[in-house]
Amino acid sequence: MARNAGIAVENNLSAGLVTEATALNFPTNAVIEADNCVFSPTSRVTRRLGFDYEASYSTATVTRAATTVIREYQWRSVRGNGSIDYTVVQVGDTLHFYEESDVNALSDGKKGFTIDLDTFFVSGASSLATLPCEFASGNNGYLFVFHPSCEPFYCVLDEAGTTLTATAITIMIRDMKGVDDGLEVDERPGGALGDNPAHHYNLLNQGWGTPVRTYNDGSSSVGSALTIWTIGRSDIPSNADAWWYYKVPADENPDAVGSFRVEEVNKWQIGNSPAPKGHFLLEAFNQDRSTVSGVAGIDTISTLHRPSCGAFFAGRVWYAGVNDQGFSGRIYFSQIIENDYQIGRCYQDNDPTSEKVNDLLSTDGGVVVIPEIGSVIKMIPIGTSLYIFASNGIWAISGSEGTGFRATDYAVRKISTVKTLSIYSFVDIEGFPIWWNQDAIYVLRNDESTGAASVESLTDTKIKTFFRDIPLSSKRYAKGVYDGANKKIIWLYNRSTVTTANNLNYGNALVFEFQSSAFYPWSIGSSTSSPKVNGAVYVSGGAIKFLTTTPVSGSSYRMTFSETRDTTYYDWTTELDDNKIDYSSYLKTGYRIDGDAMRDFQSNYVSVFLENVEEPSLWLRGAWDFTNSGESSRWSSKQQVYNSRFFHDVQWRRIKIRGRGKALQLHFTSESGKPFTLLGWAIKETANADV
Repeated sequence: MARNAGIAVENNLSAGLVTEATALNFPTNAVIEADNCVFSPTSRVTRRLGFDYEASYSTATVTRAATTVIREYQWRSVRGNGSIDYTVVQVGDTLHFYEESDVNALSDGKKGFTIDLDTFFVSGASSLATLPCEFASGNNGYLFVFHPSCEPFYCVLDEAGTTLTATAITIMIRDMKGVDDGLEVDERPGGALGDNPAHHYNLLNQGWGTPVRTYNDGSSSVGSALTIWTIGRSDIPSNADAWWYYKVPADENPDAVGSFRVEEVNKWQIGNSPAPKGHFLLEAFNQDRSTVSGVAGIDTISTLHRPSCGAFFAGRVWYAGVNDQGFSGRIYFSQIIENDYQIGRCYQDNDPTSEKVNDLLSTDGGVVVIPEIGSVIKMIPIGTSLYIFASNGIWAISGSEGTGFRATDYAVRKISTVKTLSIYSFVDIEGFPIWWNQDAIYVLRNDESTGAASVESLTDTKIKTFFRDIPLSSKRYAKGVYDGANKKIIWLYNRSTVTTANNLNYGNALVFEFQSSAFYPWSIGSSTSSPKVNGAVYVSGGAIKFLTTTPVSGSSYRMTFSETRDTTYYDWTTELDDNKIDYSSYLKTGYRIDGDAMRDFQSNYVSVFLENVEEPSLWLRGAWDFTNSGESSRWSSKQQVYNSRFFHDVQWRRIKIRGRGKALQLHFTSESGKPFTLLGWAIKETANADV
C-alpha cells in the first residue's frame, strides 16, 4: 500500500497545562498532564529547582498548634520611606516583622520587636490564634491591622527603626438613627419625659438638650429648650421638632430675637419630616446610649465582632467585615486623615442638629450601608474605586460623577455575583485582583472601551477540570503571591482534602504565567520531619520567598524562609541531608492525530531539541492510540534524549519511536538529581495513502 510521508515540528509548549480539550482537538502547544516543570513564555520547558532554605538563612522559634493560623503581608514604604519594606508574619496571636534587603536573606532581617494580639483582644470574642489578620498600609507609612476578635490598631515605626508602637483604634460614629420610641414622627406625647426614656433620648439626640438662648416670662437666659417646653406645655416635642424652629422672630422684642420661646410652637405647622439627628457620638460596636445621654433605661447595642478587613483609600481608613446581625452590611470610613485622632472618626465633624454649622463636608467620615451584602471578606482600592469582595458578590464604591470618593458625593455599584471564599488567594497583578472561589480563578478587569469593571474566569477554557477536582476545603486556604520580576503568580494549595490540622501546610503549587496565560502545577516534597511551606511573599530584591516552619518538638517550630533554588533537584537538602526528598518532573503531550483519525501512521523518528545544561537527562517514550497504561502494550520503551554534544548551545537526538496507530502521545520524564531544558521536537511520519 502506498504511504505518505511528512515532517511535523513542535517548537512551542508555552500554553502549559490544558484540560479543556478532547483527544481530537487538543492544542499542539499545550500538555495534557505535567508536574514540577516550568513552562516559560519563551517556549522552554525546564525542571523547577528544589525547595530549600534561602542562602545564609536564620531561624526564629515559634509555637504552632495544629490550628494556628499563619498569614503574611508586605508592608511597603514603612514610615513613608520608599526604600524600607517589611514582611509581616502572623503566627497565631503574634505578629513578627522582617526587614527586606536586596543583599541579605529575608530571614536574617527579623526585627527584635513583635506585637501580641492579645493586647487588642475583645474579651469574650473568638480565639485569636485560629483567625487571620488583614492588613493595609497608608497615611505616610502606617500599618493598619484588622482581626475579627481584636480592636483594629495601627503601627508606627520610629525614626531609628528599633521601636514599633501599636495604638488601638476606637471607631466612633454619629447616632444618625436614634432608637425606636413607639411614636409617630410628628406625635407629641403627653406626660413626663421619664415616661418614655427612648423618646427622651431621641430628643436629646436631635439637639434638644444643647444649651441655647431661651426666652420665658419676659426674661432671657441660656438653658435647655426642652426644659422650657415642658414647663410651658402639657406635651413633649415630637421627633419632627427641632428647637430652632421656634425662635422669636426679628420683628419682635429686640432682647428676645433669636431665642427659643415656647409660645412660638403653635405658630408653625412642621409636617412629619424627621428632625435632624446625630448629636451623640457612639462607639460603633458598643453603642451605650444611656451613658452618653444620661437617660437611663436605653439598651446598649454591642457586638463581640470587630472589622475583619480594611483598606486605605481616598486618604481614609476603611473598616468592614463585622459579621454580626445589624453590623454586617455597614462599611465604615474615617475622615480624611490629617491627624492620628481622625483614624477612628467615622462621622461628620459638624453636628447635624446644629442650627447654623451642620453641613456635611467632603472630608468627613461616615458609614456606607449595603443592605444586601453578605460577609465582607476583602476590600481592594483600584484607581478611583474601592472594591468590596463579599460572600455573595462584588461591589464598588466611588464618586458618583466619575471622580474620587467624597463623603458628600459617592455611589455604590454591584459589579458581580461571583462569590469570595477567603482573603488568602488574592493577588494584585499590576492593578488587577485575581482570586480563587469554588468555581474558578477570577480576574477583575476594567473594560477598555466603557471603563466598566467586569469579572472573567481564567480557568474555564484552560484548566476547568483540573481546578474543579481541587477540594473546596483546599480552595479556601489557597495562598497566592505575584512574582513581579518574572510576571507569574504562584498559588500554594493542597491537592487533597485538608483538615484544620494541615490547612496551611501546603503540598502543591499552581503557577500562572501572566504573559502566556499558561498554568502548570508543582508538588512540594514533604515528610514527617521535613519543613512545611506555609506561605509566600515577593521581596524587594525580586525573589519569591516561601515562609517555612520546621518541626522541632511538640508545638515548637523553627521559622524561616525558603526558595526554589536547589540545583541538585531535591527538596529540603539542607534540613534533611541524606533523607532529602526526590521529586519527578514530567510532561505528557496531547494526542497527535496526523493520520486524519482515519488512517494509522507511524513515527519513524523523533528529533528532540534541547538546550545544553550541566549533566542533563531527559527520558522519552511514546504512547499509541490513546492508551493510558503501559500494560496496553502500546507504549514504546523509554529512551534518553540527551547526548554528548558538549560544544553546542543546542543539542538534538534522533529517537526511533516504535509502533503505529491513529494517535501518538509523547511522555517526557526527568532523572533524579538532573536538569533538562526542552525546546521542542520534529517528527518524521508516514501514513497510509488510503483509508
